[in-house]
Amino acid sequence: MNNIIYVCRTGISDIGHGGMHRAYQVLHDINRAIGEGNTKIVNLPKWRESQSNWFRKFYWLGQETKVNYLRKAFSLENPFNLLSHSPFTTRYYVPGKFWADYSKMIGDAQKPLICVLDDTRLAKVIQINKEHGIPTILCNQNLESLDLGSRDYKQKWWLYTTAVDFANELHVLAQLDDRLVISQVEVGIIGGMGLSVRYYPYRPVGTIRQRLDDIRLKREKTNQESGLFLLLGSANHSSTMESMSWLISQIKQYGLPPGIKIVAAGRHTEKLLPAGEKISGLELKGWLPQVDLDHLLIKAKGVLVAQRCGFGALVRLPELACAGLPVITSPHPTYAGGWTPGMHVVEDNWNAWCNTMEILNRTKATITPDAYNEWEEKQPKPLEEVLLRHQNNGVVRSND
Repeated sequence: MNNIIYVCRTGISDIGHGGMHRAYQVLHDINRAIGEGNTKIVNLPKWRESQSNWFRKFYWLGQETKVNYLRKAFSLENPFNLLSHSPFTTRYYVPGKFWADYSKMIGDAQKPLICVLDDTRLAKVIQINKEHGIPTILCNQNLESLDLGSRDYKQKWWLYTTAVDFANELHVLAQLDDRLVISQVEVGIIGGMGLSVRYYPYRPVGTIRQRLDDIRLKREKTNQESGLFLLLGSANHSSTMESMSWLISQIKQYGLPPGIKIVAAGRHTEKLLPAGEKISGLELKGWLPQVDLDHLLIKAKGVLVAQRCGFGALVRLPELACAGLPVITSPHPTYAGGWTPGMHVVEDNWNAWCNTMEILNRTKATITPDAYNEWEEKQPKPLEEVLLRHQNNGVVRSND
């Protein structure tokens, strides 16, 4: 019997961007709490793939995004969207068939049930669940209203749009039965607004953890390539793109230290420079197959994480610590998840970045399994506790 319904706006995979890894962790933790085979996954990307060719073309041509703008503005959810577009909406466009399929599924399912949701943009799930007496737990990836889209603080309509988006997301958060968030910054914001909230950090699990352990073992047996550093991130995400662009602007203006080479990898990193432009010592790889990325992680002296703004948390920080790679990062990511083993925090000053790269290049920095395991052991694991609490209250039965 499926006791848990896991509703995901993103994909669930051990290979892919950070959102997929977070979704994979949540599913792993659900299964650990209630046992394998008791979870029904409602995955929006998989549902889209199952639909007609017409719908898939409609989505991939970007028409769905345009419909979201219009729905948000003309439904009066956020009329400022007519003047300053924002991707966030609690009326996120999904065809009625998706909601009809969902309602039928939970109507036919044996009760009691509980729903785990990963994104406030699918807020309609909460309403449907309430009609069926099903509680909803949020395990988020970001405060979406504050993290989506680019920022323009000098443009007042952008500020108005963002403020209303945030108010709408708070309204959604208030309707949830439990709120488990990935960042300590978001714990402070949501808790400061008077809602109960708990910190549920990312940590690598399952196949992801096994792959990282394998990389660490291979690094111990390999001499890393002198001068090689990786710049990792998804540049299609606005705050990451802004941060990576800052670092590349520093390289362009001041140059790299002698003997240092940087390879940038991740979605849209190949677009961080105009077409045809090159910078000595910098290589933009774009999205890499997992085997190619793993090979670079084994060879590299360290990884650069230039995240100067944004919400959520960087899943690659604990992953890199697990894999035994030292990291040079801006202070900003530490506000979300604190310190991880092997982390070197530097201010947004290019000399500080260069000096730290040169220090790491001269040494064979290692992160022992004990150091990582000690860090991991201290991380809160609230999802299992929350599910078991509902189970003990008669909401969920782990055995049919």
